[in-house]
Amino acid sequence: MQSTGLKDLHFPVYKLGLRCPEVSDGVVYYEYRRDGSPDVRIVDNKNIQGATLASRRLKMLSEDIVLYNLNTAVFFISDLMKLASPTVWWIDSTGIIFRYIKSRIVKLVFKKITSKLRITSGCLIEVEDIPGRFKSLYPPLDNQEYAGLLRISPHAYLLYGFYSEKLKDTKRKI
Repeated sequence: MQSTGLKDLHFPVYKLGLRCPEVSDGVVYYEYRRDGSPDVRIVDNKNIQGATLASRRLKMLSEDIVLYNLNTAVFFISDLMKLASPTVWWIDSTGIIFRYIKSRIVKLVFKKITSKLRITSGCLIEVEDIPGRFKSLYPPLDNQEYAGLLRISPHAYLLYGFYSEKLKDTKRKI
């Protein structure tokens, strides 16, 4: 597996599990033993034409190839930061296999939500004292009036979650 920075990843990314998949001649797979016989599940095959993991998997599915189930999709960097652990393997939308290892501590600040705008693919959120909007796949519940934001730099924030009360600012390892 190659060393990959967050800037090189294409979302969504998919959780693979605790074992690193096998890679042979452009084919990414898991092999299991069931009743003494091998059971192979294909994650990706870069020998098949297609720019994305999804397009290649659709072609394999149409050819009745047994695919490894990708049960967890992560669409935002902040969600990856919350869900990742150093023992879990992931694959991005182009087929890059990686582990996300948290290495930096940042502030988690809580701000009042000033606007909720529903859009086709989720919700846009505006918060006090921060210009710009944050996108979420789901709108906050009616009682969730605060947004938790990771302060990546003095002027850069990532949406971390929604909260019903303003909590004390804290820190998170990302």
